[in-house]
Amino acid sequence: YWVVEFSGWVVDLVSFWWIRQNCSLRMAAVDVDDSVSYLSNQYRSEFNDLRRRTLQLSDAFVSKARACHEQLKDIQPVISKEKDELLATLQDQSEIATLDRNRMLATFTWTGVMLTGMTAGCIFSRYVLAPFLSFFTSEFYASLAAYVILPFIAFRYFTGPVVGEFSEVDKIRRHNLLAIAVAEGVLKGYLFSQRFLPGVAPFSFIAPFSIGFGCQLASSYISNDRMKLIAVTMGTSLAIHLGMGMATGYSLGFLALTLLYAAAGFGMLQMYLKYGDGDHKTHAYQVAYMLAVVYSQAIVFTLFTVDANGLSDAN
Repeated sequence: YWVVEFSGWVVDLVSFWWIRQNCSLRMAAVDVDDSVSYLSNQYRSEFNDLRRRTLQLSDAFVSKARACHEQLKDIQPVISKEKDELLATLQDQSEIATLDRNRMLATFTWTGVMLTGMTAGCIFSRYVLAPFLSFFTSEFYASLAAYVILPFIAFRYFTGPVVGEFSEVDKIRRHNLLAIAVAEGVLKGYLFSQRFLPGVAPFSFIAPFSIGFGCQLASSYISNDRMKLIAVTMGTSLAIHLGMGMATGYSLGFLALTLLYAAAGFGMLQMYLKYGDGDHKTHAYQVAYMLAVVYSQAIVFTLFTVDANGLSDAN
């Protein structure tokens, strides 16, 4: 009897435990299903929100692109007109109507002085200042200053209309532009201190000096003939550069810089003859010429120079 009773109790306990375990498993399964369902709904909502925002950004981008396209269509005639006018200016072979040779001499010779200062600053920085500048600035900030900040300052503050007596304003602007040119040279010398251009780089100041002095010294021969003026000034510049190349050795970088300097000088000369030499334009020509040289050198020194340390190891 007691054995039977004990067996019944055991069966009841096992049954109770089994039922309890099943209930716990079912509750856990229900909890898992609820968690999965909650996360699924959350992720679905987030992806739907992301999709909606993506579509909104896409619509905004398309509308902006259409607006820019319409603006480009509106300014396309202006761009075409400016391009045609520039090409006509560069191709102009007509006689010179009026020309103040003294003003032209002053404009281009001071441009030559600026470029001489830039060359001196570059040489001094390359061989003396570069190790010290490396402690205070990086190449990134030096590039930013040389090719963005200083050009902006030069155009923003030294090419506007002259207010006051021209002689005083001209002196202040010229000296400030000379300081900017020297600073450009110092920064370029630091940036390319570890780069080497095969041969000797042509001097950038030869072309503006050739324009300034050539037009004055050969005025009786040139008279009002534009082509004679171009031949005398730019021909002198090219002859000097090519003579330097014969003496020091030609290189691809040397020839590229020579051609770019000639193009800059020719373009500035034609622009000067086209738009005149008013008081408010003198410094604009000087700044434009200087920056044309700066960016020309940046292109050539980046493409045609070699690492100086690697060259020393090879030697």
